[in-house]
Amino acid sequence: MNSIHRTTRLPLSRFLCALCLSALSALLVCASPARAQDLDALRPIPVLDGGRIKPLDTMARESVRLMTGRESFRGNDPLALTLAIHRDSVSWETRPLIHVPYLSLRTMVGLSGDAQHATPAQVRSSDAYRNFLSVVVVKQRAAQATREDPRLSREETAALELSHRLRMFDAVASGERFAILPYKANASALDHDPWRTVDALAGSADPAGAAVFTAWLNILRASNKEIPAAPAVDALRLAVTLAAGPNYADTAVLSREVAYHALHPFRLAWIGYLVALAVLCASLMITSPWVYRAGMGLLIGCIAWSIFAFAWRCSITGWAPVTNIYETVIWVALVGAVVAVCIELSHGGKTAAISGAIGATAAGVVADIMPPEFGAAVQNLAPVLRSNLWLTVHVLTITSSYAAFLVALVLGNIVLGLFAWKPSAKPAIALNLKHLYRAVQVGVLLIAAGSILGGLWADVSWGRFWAWDPKEVWALIILLVYLALLHGRFAGWVGQWGLAAGAVVAFLTVLMSWYGVNFILGAGLHSYGFGTGGQLYVGVFTATQLGYIGVCYLAHRAHILPRTAYAPAIESPAMNPNSLPTAK
Repeated sequence: MNSIHRTTRLPLSRFLCALCLSALSALLVCASPARAQDLDALRPIPVLDGGRIKPLDTMARESVRLMTGRESFRGNDPLALTLAIHRDSVSWETRPLIHVPYLSLRTMVGLSGDAQHATPAQVRSSDAYRNFLSVVVVKQRAAQATREDPRLSREETAALELSHRLRMFDAVASGERFAILPYKANASALDHDPWRTVDALAGSADPAGAAVFTAWLNILRASNKEIPAAPAVDALRLAVTLAAGPNYADTAVLSREVAYHALHPFRLAWIGYLVALAVLCASLMITSPWVYRAGMGLLIGCIAWSIFAFAWRCSITGWAPVTNIYETVIWVALVGAVVAVCIELSHGGKTAAISGAIGATAAGVVADIMPPEFGAAVQNLAPVLRSNLWLTVHVLTITSSYAAFLVALVLGNIVLGLFAWKPSAKPAIALNLKHLYRAVQVGVLLIAAGSILGGLWADVSWGRFWAWDPKEVWALIILLVYLALLHGRFAGWVGQWGLAAGAVVAFLTVLMSWYGVNFILGAGLHSYGFGTGGQLYVGVFTATQLGYIGVCYLAHRAHILPRTAYAPAIESPAMNPNSLPTAK
């Protein structure tokens, strides 16, 4: 018997080890991307871009991403690529660099086959595109004059985006993007005064400006490996410091931002959650308690790493990391894992921890593939969000409730699967429902507290406690829906099946408040959070969840209906999901 147990356990152990090694390899690859090492000393150089002082490396990443659709285009380091375009814009004018995502626009600019990138010269010389763009611009300006929605089609929106990409190429090529020299040494005035760009420094009569421009020319020579990079960077730093003063920017913060973008700490976090999930799932099949302990240790370690990553990001931005959709998603990943671990340690059963790892991994992946304009890139803070006390207390509480409801969603799907394909596992069903019920209770407490705190913040910021703003209304809907689920279960109106299905359906209200109000309705006083995109993915998720509930219901009915043929007048507990035993 022991030999049989060993032979059945060995393949699982090998599989687990291989999975962990694969994940570790992916982590190391993500942690050490290909970089132009000679330019590392140049990356933290401060520039003023979009009203924010940021590292030159960050500006280069954002510029390349807008032009090409990717942060690293064809293996080129973003900073090296922007310097190459600025140094030799004539040759890059005829290289495929500008991303053209819309099919009809590709035809206009002369792309053929599967090509998605056009040369700047192709875009400029396309009469068809230029005529189409002029019509779109006229339409947009007419709508702005009447303060109406221009209602642009996807093709028209893509045409405007293509013009922005071409304009970005021109700004990089001319040096307009490289604003490296402040006008004043007073750091408090930097946000209000423009900085002198490289193109403006050319031929400057100011000796300090001329010295900075000369140092910049040496930077371009160093990027082309004509001269050593380190002396050129030191000379540029010295020239700018002499012109602007020693304290015109916080170089420590800029260096942290460069390292943050190079390492992608939240990408490493979801990879870690995935490894923890694999180990926890393996613990269901391997009897050794050390596998389960290893999975819990990995999960708790990932939580600690996520906390460190949040502290890192906060040290860069200066505010709580919940000011946009990206930051709320990564926060939900962390809090969901914490809620699941707390439930797991309180009640055991392994599935609570598994549900937390699933939710954290899913949220981390969603955040990682989001467009940077959703908040992955560090951005300026809207004025209404600059009250850090209210921002931290209210928004963190609300989004933490989303995390608890996410754990309940995963547990609800697990229970529905058990009802459908393993209805005899009544103890497992009861334990998972107990976990689910606790997660919903935590979420209801947090959403209620967050809504009250939001009203207090609204009274301070807007002069009223409640105004039936869409965001406020949907927060109230979430609270009422989950309260109805809890009370229905407590009163016996909702059975075990209803509790599981209700947790899945109720999460759609969370999705509407979290995503729909900002990205579909696009109305209300919470305008600082609005955006576009992602509707297809959210629609597919919603349809998939509703379809899953239907499939599980039909599968469960297939298990219980044959028994009614033998005793149609007697209702057994197995025939009625609502009468299945509850957790003691």
